[in-house]
Order: sequence, then C-alpha cells, then structure tokens
Amino acid sequence: MRELRSRIRIVTFLLIMLLVIVFTYSIYSINVYGTRWFAYGRNTRVLSDKNVVVPGKIIDRNGVVLAYTDSDGNRKYQNDKLKRSAVVHLLGDSQNQVSNGVEKFQARYLYGFDTSLSERIEQFINGKQRYGDNIQLTVDSELNTYIVNKFNEDKDLRNKGAGIVVMNYKTGEIIALVSMPIFDPVNIPKSAFTDERRPFWNRVTQSTLPPGSTYKIITMASVLQFDTELANSEFNCDGAVVLDNHTIKDANGAVHGPISLKKAFEVSCNNTFAKIALSLGDEKLLETSKALGFNDNFLFRDIVVENSVYPSEGRNELEIA
Repeated sequence: MRELRSRIRIVTFLLIMLLVIVFTYSIYSINVYGTRWFAYGRNTRVLSDKNVVVPGKIIDRNGVVLAYTDSDGNRKYQNDKLKRSAVVHLLGDSQNQVSNGVEKFQARYLYGFDTSLSERIEQFINGKQRYGDNIQLTVDSELNTYIVNKFNEDKDLRNKGAGIVVMNYKTGEIIALVSMPIFDPVNIPKSAFTDERRPFWNRVTQSTLPPGSTYKIITMASVLQFDTELANSEFNCDGAVVLDNHTIKDANGAVHGPISLKKAFEVSCNNTFAKIALSLGDEKLLETSKALGFNDNFLFRDIVVENSVYPSEGRNELEIA
C-alpha cells in the first residue's frame, strides 16, 4: 500500500512538473512568437474578433493617418493614391496579398488583444463597442513617397524591382521602407498577380541579397581580429583586381595608389578590400560573419526579416573577394 502511495506521489509530482513546464513554455512562446501567432492568416481567434472589434488607426511618425476604419466598419487607406501605394508593403492591402504588413503582424494591438481581461469583461457586460489600439510607426510616409517619385523619375530604374530602407543607425528606427514595384492597396490591378517582378513581395524584408560595400565592415573587423600586421600595412590600389576573368574596379574607375586600411575603408576601396579578403581567407571571414549574426536566426517582435546567410563552403577567389 505504501509503495502504491509512493508511486502515486511520484506520478502526481511528474504531472505537476509537466504542467509547470507547459505553462512556462506557453508564456515564453506568447512573448517570443506571439506577434507571429496573431499574424497567422488562419488564426480563428483573430478572424472571429475582426467581426466585433473596430481596429485602430495606423499613423506615421508625423501623425499622418495611413489606415483607419470608417463609421460603416470598412477599412480605409490614405486618400492620396501615391502615398498609400508608397507604404503598401509596410501596411498591407485590402486583399491580404502582402505578408507581414502592419495590418497582419500587429493584429494583437490593432484589434485590442493587449487589453486587460477586466476591461474586456466590462465592455461585454455594458455592451460597449470594442476598439483596438492605434499604432504609430517610426516611418515618414512623405519620405516613402519622395523615394518612389525619385525612383520613377529614373527611366533605367522605374521598371525594375528594388528595395530601399532608411534607418536611424543610433536607434534602429526605420524611417522609410519601400519595395518596388508598388501597387494600389485599394484597387489592385490584375497585372500585379502575373507581374514577374513580384509586387506583393517585400524586397526589403523577404529577400536575401549580396550586401555590397556594407560587407567591408565585416572584412575590416576580421582583419583587425586576426591579422594586425596586415591591418597596419600599406596597400596599393592600382584600380583593378582581375580574378577568374572578372575585373573588380573602384567606383568611377578611381585609382588610389598607396593607401592605408583606414583610408581604404573611408573611400570604400574595392581593390584593397578584395586583396584583404583573399589574404584572410574564407574561414576567418566566416568566423567573423557568424560572430556578427550571419547564419543566425533573429526573432524581432515588430518585424519579420530573412536571415543573413554566409555560404560555408565551395567559394572561389572571386566570390571571397
């Protein structure tokens, strides 16, 4: 009998521990993945609440209303067609073609899911209309519109796909985010569904692209970490490095001549940094890249982005440079 009671206690203890683990993990998941869960297109709770909650406004950093709900319960976007088109990849659209826009990804706030339980009970008892919270973005919609206008003025760029982002490097705030081509979120043209440039795709957050000269920061960090002698050397920029029948040149055909690492970084000398990358080798560059977030999975609460990827093997000299 005592043995049976002892076993019952053990089983009870294990069940309690299991419940504690499940509860703790649930709290953790809501904090880390909660925004993604609310943004999930088939989330039945969000779908049902959309019928009874008036979602909040979406406002830019200067107080410009980008999205709101009218007295008939219809979701409305900016009256200015160009402006609402310029922020379409940030907000979303009337047919939910854009993934992870504010309308989807911030549903927990727009539909008032962060409202306390007591407030919701009070609203239910008193028969009050439920309202979601307003969201103010760090984005300047005027700057977004300006970027679109400048892009369209260039005949070589207007028909191409592109992603443009402006950030405050001190705070991490996104001041502007444009993915080209844009489209009208209210009246989506049929051509958008077959356009090879994929207008519903947010190129800023959903694409992985070669980093270009910004990668010089990592090459610089790597040479300072692994080869101080090389870092203190004087380099010679003759304007071109030829690798695998491909010529790496500097902007506007510049030839810097004898140049220090500091100066090469200042003028963004492609010639010098290609040579440094080859001297360091792929393994050291990979190690520094990993330390700075490449090949890692980042979870942000306010935005979904593709992970930065560093190819770990099989790179030739041209790719390394």
